[in-house]
Amino acid sequence: MVEFHVDLYHVGLVIVSIAILGAVVLPKMVSDKPLSFPLLYIGFGALVFSIPIGLPPIDPVGNAELTERLTELVVIIALMGAGLKLDRPFDWRAWASTWRLLGITMVITIAMTMVIGWWVLGMLPALAILFVPSSRRRTR
Repeated sequence: MVEFHVDLYHVGLVIVSIAILGAVVLPKMVSDKPLSFPLLYIGFGALVFSIPIGLPPIDPVGNAELTERLTELVVIIALMGAGLKLDRPFDWRAWASTWRLLGITMVITIAMTMVIGWWVLGMLPALAILFVPSSRRRTR
C-alpha cells in the first residue's frame, strides 16, 4: 500500500490559489443570484477543514495573535473592495447616505460601545470610550 503524505505548506498554497481564483470568477457567477460572496468562502473554509487531510484544528482563542492578524487582513481587504466599487462622483448630495452613516451611525455605535463597557463591564467612562478587545491586552 502506498503511503500518502500531504505537506501543510502545499495545502496552504492550494487553498490560497483557489481563494484567489474564486475572487476573480465568483463575483461574475453570483452577481444575479441571492447568494453572498463571503458566504461561499465560509462554506469553502468549512469544507476544507472538515476533510481529514491533517490540517490543524481551528482554535481562534488559542491562536489569538493569528486570529487578530487574519481578522485585520480581512477587514482591510473588505474595505478596499468596498472602496473600489464606489463609482459615484464626489458630490455632497450623492454622498448624503455616506455622511449620515459617518456622522450619525458611527457616533451612535461608538457611544453604545462606551455605554456597554461602562455599565456592563464596569469600566470608567474615559476607559470605556477607548474600549479595546481583550485579545489586544498582553500579560507579560
